[in-house]
Amino acid sequence: MEFEKIDCFINKIKSEWKLPGIGVGIVSEKEVVYKKGFGYGSIKEKSIVTPNTLFCIGSITKSYTSTGIAILREKDLLQWKDPVKRYIPEFPFSNLTIKDLLSHKTGLPFYTENLLFTRTINTKEELLEILGKLDANLLTENYSYSNFMYVVLGYIIERITGISWEEFTRKEILSPLKMWDTHFSFSGIKKTKNISSSYLIEDGILNKYPEELRNEYMFMNPAGGIISTVEDQCKWILFNLGAKGNIIKKDTLISLQKPVAVVRASSGKDISYEAYCPGWKFLIYRNEPVLRHGGHVKGYSSEIVILPRRNFGAIILSNLGGTPAGQIIGMYLIDLLLGREIVNWNKRFKEWKKKKDAEEKIKFGNRNKKMVKGITPLCDKKAFTGIYSNNIYGDIIISYKGNVLKIRIKRDWFNLQHLGQNLFEFYDKRNRRLEVEFCTDSNNKIIGLNLWFDLEIPVVNFKKGG
Repeated sequence: MEFEKIDCFINKIKSEWKLPGIGVGIVSEKEVVYKKGFGYGSIKEKSIVTPNTLFCIGSITKSYTSTGIAILREKDLLQWKDPVKRYIPEFPFSNLTIKDLLSHKTGLPFYTENLLFTRTINTKEELLEILGKLDANLLTENYSYSNFMYVVLGYIIERITGISWEEFTRKEILSPLKMWDTHFSFSGIKKTKNISSSYLIEDGILNKYPEELRNEYMFMNPAGGIISTVEDQCKWILFNLGAKGNIIKKDTLISLQKPVAVVRASSGKDISYEAYCPGWKFLIYRNEPVLRHGGHVKGYSSEIVILPRRNFGAIILSNLGGTPAGQIIGMYLIDLLLGREIVNWNKRFKEWKKKKDAEEKIKFGNRNKKMVKGITPLCDKKAFTGIYSNNIYGDIIISYKGNVLKIRIKRDWFNLQHLGQNLFEFYDKRNRRLEVEFCTDSNNKIIGLNLWFDLEIPVVNFKKGG
C-alpha cells in the first residue's frame, strides 16, 4: 500500500475535522503492515499519540460481547435461539431470543436510551427494572440498534458463568489473544500508561471532556466500554480474519460474520446492501463484502473495517467525539486496497452534515412559529418551579434563581432560554439542543412539562408533583 499517501490523507482529515489526535493500524494479508499515531493524546501535556495510546473504542466492544456469547455456545451452555428469559427470568420481554439481541432484531427504539440522560442507572439490575416499565408494544421483529440489549447479553454471560462480563472477556478473549493493554475502566489503568484525553467541539470551540465523567455508565460496558490501543486492536482484526488465536472454531467465527438483520437494501451510490451481523455491521461496498463498526462515546470516536475475502482490516481511534473522520479514513483505505477510483467520502459527510443541520433548523423553526404566539410566558416564571416526574425517565427539577429559570437533570443545572409563551430551550453538556414546553390546565396552572429530545421521536411528558 502507498503509506506516504495514507499519511497525507490522515493528516488532511485530522486537520479538517479538528482532531486533537488519531491512531491508525492496518492489517493486510493477515500481517500488521502499518501502525501510526498523529497529533496529541493530551493537548495540555502535548503527549504524542502512538500505537500504544489508549482510547475508548465504544461500540466496537459489541463484537467482543458477541464473541463471548459464541464461546458459551461452543461450550453448549446456550443456543442462539434460546429465549433470554431462560437465563434472566426477570427480563420483561418473553418473545426475544439471544439471536434477536445479537442482531438488534427487537424493534426497541433507539430513543429509549435517552432515559440515561435524565435517570441515574448504575447496575444491570436497575436497567432491567426500567426496561420492564417500557411498553411491550414498542417491540417488533425489525432492526433497531440497541445498546441496552447488548448490556443484557453481557448479563447473560454473567448469569451463566458466575463471573463479571469484564472478567470473562479478559479470561476467554483478551488473555488468549495477548491483548495485554485492553481495559474496562480508566480507574483501573496505571497512571504510567499513555491514556488519551478526549474532547468535544461545542459552539465551534474544542473543549476537553470532563475526566470525572469517563467512568460513568460502567454497567453499559458490554455495549461499549472497552479501552484499548491500535496495537491491541490490530490483534483483534487478525483474530477476526482467522489469523490469530483459536478461542472459537472457524465455522463459529464465520457465523458471526453473516448478516442476520437487514438494515436497508440499498444505501445509495456505492453501497448496495446494509445489514447487521452479531456484533458487526455488514455492507456490500462496490461489490465487496465489508464488516465494520463505529464507536462514539465519552468524547472518543472509533472505526474498524474488515474485508474477510481480502485478508484486510483497519482500526482508526481518535479523541474527538461525534466525528465521522474514522469512517472517512476507513472507506478511503478500502478504496485504496481495491485499486478503485477514490470516492470523496470527506465531501459526502460534510454535505450530509450541512444538509442535516439546515433541515433541523427549518424543522424546529417551523414548529416553534406555530407554537409560540406571544413573547412572554403565560405564567409567572416562579410558577414553573417544582419537581416533575416520569415513571421511566425519573425526576426533573425546575428552579428560579437570580432571575434565571433553571432545569436540573440528575446532578447538572442548565439555564432555560425563553422562546415564547411556555416554550424554552437549553443545551446539555454535549451541546445537544433540547426544548421544554410547560403544560397548563384550563385554569392556566402548570401541571407538567414536555421534554423534546428531537422532533423525530416522541415527546417525554413529566407530571408536576404537589
